[in-house]
Amino acid sequence: MRRFRSVFPLFARPLSFAGVAALVLLATLASSDGAAAQRLSIEGRVWEDLNGDGVVGPEERALSGVEVRLFRGDRRVDRDETDAEGFFRFRGLRADSYRLEIDESTLSLDLERGQGSRIYADVTRSIDDADFGFVPREVAERLRRERDGGGVPPVEGGEGTGAPPGTSAGSSDEEPAAGGGAGEGNTPEPSATPGATGDPAEDTGGAAGAEDESDEEEGRSSLGLWIFVVLVLVLLAILAKRLGGKPAMTLERFLAHRDAGEWAQMEAAYHALPESVRATSFVRQQRAFGLNRAGDGEAAERLLRELHESEGSSPETCGMLGRVFKDRWEAARDAGDAARAAELLETSIGHYLDGHKSDPSDPYPGINALTLMESLPEGHGRRDSLLAEVRQAVAERTEPDYWTDATRLELAILEGDPERGTAALAASLGAEKTAWQVETTRRNLRLLREGREAKGASVPEWAGEAEEKLGR
Repeated sequence: MRRFRSVFPLFARPLSFAGVAALVLLATLASSDGAAAQRLSIEGRVWEDLNGDGVVGPEERALSGVEVRLFRGDRRVDRDETDAEGFFRFRGLRADSYRLEIDESTLSLDLERGQGSRIYADVTRSIDDADFGFVPREVAERLRRERDGGGVPPVEGGEGTGAPPGTSAGSSDEEPAAGGGAGEGNTPEPSATPGATGDPAEDTGGAAGAEDESDEEEGRSSLGLWIFVVLVLVLLAILAKRLGGKPAMTLERFLAHRDAGEWAQMEAAYHALPESVRATSFVRQQRAFGLNRAGDGEAAERLLRELHESEGSSPETCGMLGRVFKDRWEAARDAGDAARAAELLETSIGHYLDGHKSDPSDPYPGINALTLMESLPEGHGRRDSLLAEVRQAVAERTEPDYWTDATRLELAILEGDPERGTAALAASLGAEKTAWQVETTRRNLRLLREGREAKGASVPEWAGEAEEKLGR
């Protein structure tokens, strides 16, 4: 089974708040014509969004040397650095669900992510506008103050103007009103307006006229701003309706229930998701995962087979099918139905091998197949070659991760390497993890021990200690 951690969805927090670290790209890159092997690309640009409008302006510079990381599910599969023009590229990708994440420690300026980031769902083609706009901190703070105070952030123009697009504060397309200036060399002449005294100290008619015109102009500007506000609110309401409410908040709750092992609540949260989110491969896989954990393996199997039929083999889908049949195998074995258990064990191993074949760089279907092979009385012909392939896949993973450490622990038991096993156990114990993740690892260690004991093979003493320590 492919193993997952939390994925923070876009919109889970305001777009412009300080310290946003990730863009979630739940892009289901599945071809509708069934071309599962189609190679796709994801490209985008990182730039300094000086006015926070989410659009690359002519004066806004590209940010080079920024690290962009590509994840499939929750596993990093590639990284790139932006070039001199701010562009990054990931090519040769197979159809699947991906997300992008910016390493903000590689930003050279005091910036935070603005609204210049795109969302993709159910994309059936390559992506060429996965952009990240980063706003100077002081601009972002000003925009927040204007938003909180009921003002309207500028779309274009100078900082702090609050002016409509294409204008600046204190200017208009008309000539200034006579007498409106107060700078040096622009002192107003005495008014010739009827009824005026001609005494500048008493003559207020010209000033009153200028004030009237200024008030009128300010009124027109305020009206324009209010019309703009109304239009924005209408557009946001339409967008919210199309998205079905608050998709990210519900998706976050859906994944939080998964991490807490709250399977019934997870299923309820799934039904509260917008239809467009429920249709993504990632969410469908996660729902099947939760259903199987809740004991409804038949429903989980149906969902996974539908995914397999529509999108082809993947480590996640095949791995989860392997888990469904692994559970059934243990139930049949414990019930004393040896013939049925043998059949289910072979089926489970077959699904894990299919998942490994679909992407040998993903070690998780492979390590699960190796664990189950230890329970075959005669072993399996693929064991040694598969062991080498999984070892290579794990060696290529450099990011700290609980599942990688746990996989290294299982490999050390299979290879009888106490030094690497002790190091992997220490890393596993110190890693961030959930209760069900630890239980999954303990189960695999138990299956390894039981399978080897049943064949009379030796079980390292430190392996039993690892199983015990993970249970504390």
